[in-house]
Amino acid sequence: MLLDKVVLTGHQLARIDGFFASTRPTYSKQVTILFTDGKSDARWRGMTEGTGVTFTPDVKVDEQKRRCTATCLVDLYACLGESKTQAWRPRGRAGTKTSVSPSMFRRGAILTVVHELVHVTQGWQIGKQFARDFEEEAISSFFRAADYARADPLELNSAYLQNMFERGAFDFTSRWMERCSDAVNAGEFDFLLPMATVRGIFADAPGVFH
Repeated sequence: MLLDKVVLTGHQLARIDGFFASTRPTYSKQVTILFTDGKSDARWRGMTEGTGVTFTPDVKVDEQKRRCTATCLVDLYACLGESKTQAWRPRGRAGTKTSVSPSMFRRGAILTVVHELVHVTQGWQIGKQFARDFEEEAISSFFRAADYARADPLELNSAYLQNMFERGAFDFTSRWMERCSDAVNAGEFDFLLPMATVRGIFADAPGVFH
């Protein structure tokens, strides 16, 4: 189910990182992030895993109007699931207590958004051939992973990990988070999230999300 959305302008993209502003710098830019509760929404096209996705047909470059647009999906329910922490219960009570960490959720959800924005920017850089290039790389990475798995069955391998688009996005987001970690924790990138919805989710943690 669709919960909320955030629309990012070119100015807001530049606030995240200069990388997003430097791609087709004379073009106007707009990215719509759709936040869902799970993946039952038809926009997920049957996907069952992951916290976010950007489908290549949703990344568009209008060279005549000099305009770049895109739509991404983020599963807030999946982000919450990856933000759970466990603590031992008090003496005399069996098992562990599970709770959701607001700070872990913030970092995970923002990292998901930035990851998808890298895919958007990859598409804007390539232009009309993005869908074809992405599909060809998906096929190529599948066979590379199979070759590596045969050469070393003990090595962790998958087409996803071998995909150059995914590896590029993971590399960027890991370096970005390392550099911007304090700012993320301070809430400086909360404009990437649907704050009214997030405050409702964490109603029992007032003041965490301003």
